[in-house]
Amino acid sequence: MTLPKVVLTEYTSSDLPMLRYWREDEDVLQYVHELEHQERDDVPGSRVSAGKYIARPRMRRMVRDVATETVVGFVSVQ
Repeated sequence: MTLPKVVLTEYTSSDLPMLRYWREDEDVLQYVHELEHQERDDVPGSRVSAGKYIARPRMRRMVRDVATETVVGFVSVQ
């Protein structure tokens, strides 16, 4: 099995449809929780529990396939 080469890019508003799709997909939600805050452009960092913060948009990176530039995931850099 070979994995595609990926690149992390800045989040843009054009990525909202994909984030919304993942939030509505039950299989994705089994692994990733609380995607709703990822959709908001103006969420301030706020304490969720000791040592954990909600990701701000500037901390979010989209994972794109290098060959097709298709979004294949996202990461939140805490």
